Amino acid sequence: MDLSRSPGCLENTVNHVRPNPAPTTRRFVESRSTGGFTLIEALVLTIAIGILAVIAIPRISNPSHSVDAAVQSLAITLYAAQREAVTHGHDIAIAFDQAQRRMLFLYDVNGNGVPDAGERVRLVSLDDSVVFGRGIAPARPMGGAAVTFGDTVGRLPAVIFHRDGRASTTGGVYLTSARAQATAAYASDSRAVEVARATGRAECWRYTGDGWTKDR
Repeated sequence: MDLSRSPGCLENTVNHVRPNPAPTTRRFVESRSTGGFTLIEALVLTIAIGILAVIAIPRISNPSHSVDAAVQSLAITLYAAQREAVTHGHDIAIAFDQAQRRMLFLYDVNGNGVPDAGERVRLVSLDDSVVFGRGIAPARPMGGAAVTFGDTVGRLPAVIFHRDGRASTTGGVYLTSARAQATAAYASDSRAVEVARATGRAECWRYTGDGWTKDR
């Protein structure tokens, strides 16, 4: 007998082997199988959402976390630019527009340091709470300016990664929060990303209030 073509037969077979549940049990099973939440499930869900909000909101709203994210993003981008220069065999320039709080990435195929027709240019803006600068944090050996790279692209300070992986210049970038630029109490929001010319490697540093510490 083909049960797949006769669903009623399967149901009758099960009912023949097992007696029907008591009416109260049937009502309970039917109420659980319908859509929606029970009161307990809704309460648990509400509590879970509340816990997630308590954890997430401070991380989202805290400017120091935004600076950390910006520094990590910049360090990864510098590494990716160096790798792409080696892989594709042409220069990758990164220029820093401090006034507009953004970075310009130039895929400089002909190596002339100018965005030409057919060369890709990408703009990346900083988060609203992040600015170029170090607040009152002391300068590191790379220099005291917000951006210390010696090369320029379109009159903007820049670093250029060559096909052999080297950087065109030693230097770096300071990033901090807008509040740290205005108030000394938030000096520990300041961060730095430094690039070594010989290797093209980027290192991240954070100011603790007592001094600079290298991120691991």
